[in-house]
Amino acid sequence: MKKIAVTLILAIFLVSSASAQWHNSDQDITLNAEDEESGINNTYYCIDQSDECDPRQDGQEYNGPFTVSEEGINFVRYNSKDRVGNIEDTHSKTIRLDFTEPVTSDDYPGGWQNSSVTVGISCEDPEEPDASGCDTRELCKGSSCTLSEGTSATFSTEGQNTLRYRSTDVAGNTEPIQDQDILLDFTPPQVAVQKESLSSEAMNATVACTDELSGCDTSSYRLHVSETSALSCPTDQSRYNEGSTYEVNQHLWVCAAAKDEAGNWEYSNQPVEFSVGTLTTDLEYPGQPGAVITNVDSAIPISLEVGNEEEDKDRTINVSLEGPTQFQDGNMWEEVELNGVETREFNFIAQPEQVGNSTVTIDIRAEDEGFTVTEEIEIRTRESGSRTSSAGREAPGIGLLQIAVLGLIASTYYIAGRNW
Repeated sequence: MKKIAVTLILAIFLVSSASAQWHNSDQDITLNAEDEESGINNTYYCIDQSDECDPRQDGQEYNGPFTVSEEGINFVRYNSKDRVGNIEDTHSKTIRLDFTEPVTSDDYPGGWQNSSVTVGISCEDPEEPDASGCDTRELCKGSSCTLSEGTSATFSTEGQNTLRYRSTDVAGNTEPIQDQDILLDFTPPQVAVQKESLSSEAMNATVACTDELSGCDTSSYRLHVSETSALSCPTDQSRYNEGSTYEVNQHLWVCAAAKDEAGNWEYSNQPVEFSVGTLTTDLEYPGQPGAVITNVDSAIPISLEVGNEEEDKDRTINVSLEGPTQFQDGNMWEEVELNGVETREFNFIAQPEQVGNSTVTIDIRAEDEGFTVTEEIEIRTRESGSRTSSAGREAPGIGLLQIAVLGLIASTYYIAGRNW
């Protein structure tokens, strides 16, 4: 009888695919039992993930197809009994289910890079406690490219590039396509020193930086300040030991350094010269100060002092007037070339109606550097009392307008000296 139970009581376990495979959907199970002699009395089954359950004690009687739907590795255990009481040994079949998509990541460091980069991708199948594992990885370069199998891609084109990738696990779960921006900038920024006027005695040197791709890294701005001139700026960033702004109140040469967000360093080409000094105007003319004959040219020597003789050689400034005074040619401004500290003589005209005391504003500007010095000078004028000026003309003395013109010239000279 034992021999009959072993050979004739059969349980056939049918699944939709081989039990050793992973599946990404629920699996329907059908059990068939046969006995050629007494016939099958009943079949029992149980499902667990430890392969230890007893079909008859822990399970239930089989009455038709059932579904295995728990993710992970499941064990279907079953046996049958014939009509004379023979029970076959318990059989066990494995059903592997994985419904979870894999997760792919890349090793791009992020941000802007200043050299070509090779980006690799890696896959992880996060199902717990068991997972089917990663099967294929796909990637391509471009925002609308077609994926193909691979694990890395190299980028060497400046600008914004795109890496696309995804993975599929053994069970056939495929994750959505992921996009990663790859940012490359191989071009250094443009860096310069900018002058900003503070007063007649000081200017700010600041870093100016532009970059078309990654943008300038403002935290990197540095200045190099020197009391001696040089043909070019240093290209060793360690020598730039001043901050992004430096107040200059003496004769100095300044260079700038900065990097972009990709890490490309750049330096200003040539040192920018700063010459900042003090302005003094000394209005002097021959004879006793006092009167100016109206509408008559008068010459007044003006002493302009900016910095020192060496610093202010070969500099050009503009002198302009505001008030009842004109230069001899009728203009309200005059271009002046300076050669250090010197005394200059200018001809000017006081208007007929300006008799008595008047105030004239004199501006000295170096237009290309945006630096201005303004002084107000009081001039005394009268209708008579002429005398000969140092230039050999008959002049009544200095009028308000004349002094104003001289003061403006002096201010202009000072500005030019500061904004070389």
